[in-house]
Amino acid sequence: MINQQILAYIKNALEGGQSLEEVKKSLMQMMEFNGWTEAEVEEALRQSQSQPIPEQQEAPEFTRVSDFSPAVHTKPKRHFGKTLAAVFLFVLFFGGASAYAYFYFFPSPEKVILEMFERQQKTDSFGYESKINIKTSSEKSGAANQVIEVKLAGKYDVRDEDNIKSLSFLDANISGGILGNLSLGLEARTLGGISYIKATDLPNLGFIDFSSINNKWIKIDVEEAAKQFGLSEELKKKEEEKKRTRDLLRNRADEVMKLAKEWEVVQSIEKLPGEIIDGHKTYHYKIIFNKDGLRDFFLGTLKMIKPDRKISMEELSALDIFFKNLEINDVEIWIGKSDKLLYGFFANFKVRKPDKKSAADFTFDIKFNDYGKPVDVKAPEGAKSLQEIFKQNSSFGKTSGLSSAREKARSAKRDADIRQLQFALRMYHDKYGNYPASLSQLSPEFIRKVPTDIASGSNYKYERQSNGKGYSLCSQTAEGQKCSFSL
Repeated sequence: MINQQILAYIKNALEGGQSLEEVKKSLMQMMEFNGWTEAEVEEALRQSQSQPIPEQQEAPEFTRVSDFSPAVHTKPKRHFGKTLAAVFLFVLFFGGASAYAYFYFFPSPEKVILEMFERQQKTDSFGYESKINIKTSSEKSGAANQVIEVKLAGKYDVRDEDNIKSLSFLDANISGGILGNLSLGLEARTLGGISYIKATDLPNLGFIDFSSINNKWIKIDVEEAAKQFGLSEELKKKEEEKKRTRDLLRNRADEVMKLAKEWEVVQSIEKLPGEIIDGHKTYHYKIIFNKDGLRDFFLGTLKMIKPDRKISMEELSALDIFFKNLEINDVEIWIGKSDKLLYGFFANFKVRKPDKKSAADFTFDIKFNDYGKPVDVKAPEGAKSLQEIFKQNSSFGKTSGLSSAREKARSAKRDADIRQLQFALRMYHDKYGNYPASLSQLSPEFIRKVPTDIASGSNYKYERQSNGKGYSLCSQTAEGQKCSFSL
């Protein structure tokens, strides 16, 4: 049975002035996006050729009134034929233009996404701003839930692959861990094969002194370092492999897309209201993925990139377990309407451990900007190599002496133990309404093992108030006894 949608498109296109060859080429390009088969297209083309569009006949010549005697008054004839022909041509033109406008202004999501992938392969410079949030949760007693928040922004320029330029800024915060709240701030620049890194905020670990490198530029010449350690050949091989992989993905993007379609990676695509990002109007899509298809696509792409790479049964088993415990909650993309470039990416997914008692929730929110704009990177003044810093400041990474360093490490361990015990005590109180008579009652329900002092090996001093509503918890340090209370 002839596909009437294809037939209508052919008719409108031919009447709009396109040749049969042009129409056929357009249909072949649209075929995979509309679910048409090649047989349907060929049949519709044969049908359109068997019913050619009738040529417009020349209108008959009308006798002029002036040829008659002036005494004869003739009523003018209405040119219904010409009027009907004009209306008919207008409808055909409007219909063809409407069909063209529909496919041009309302392209299918699949077509837009495919064009976006093709355009992205050709981009050589861009900017980005991203937020990454990771939350860990566990039902196991004594386990602490952590929250990791990372903000990453920067610019990247690879127009000259021998002189790659980049700027990046990182701000990270970790809360809820056994070491308490930690923060990290970094600024980095890349110019050619040399990287420059400056720590703007370093965590206070207690037993390591970072003051000598805080807010100071460190110069890292990877090639020079590789020479010093005899790793030049290994570094060269890795760089060649990275370049080969990048070129392979760029040159075989069509094959990657065919793999994605073959393995049915995408289950469905939902159109959402468009937004304006960085001054660009965008298409906004929500993508529903097929987990089984994603697994097969990953293996197929890996085989394409590394044909000699063999995957062991253990690796396959681990991959199966990962995808089995993967929950993809939301994936959204924003693509520019005019340039078909990616301007936004959002994803939220959860990975559970096989025992289902602990999980990590990941959220990625990335915005892209400044496509095609050059990145101006300059080497920072006063940058020094790590070797120079070591020579100038022998206290880097050290305290006043080895014994002091050991005491700092012990102090940090004590602080972590106390925080862990306080957390377990709070959970015990929440469940039973009072605090335990001894720390041993916390294990194994609220803490796997009650920690002991790393120096003495003895238990931390714990006393519960007589009413069970408060406690004191003390540790012995070099400066004396250090206690915390709950009333």
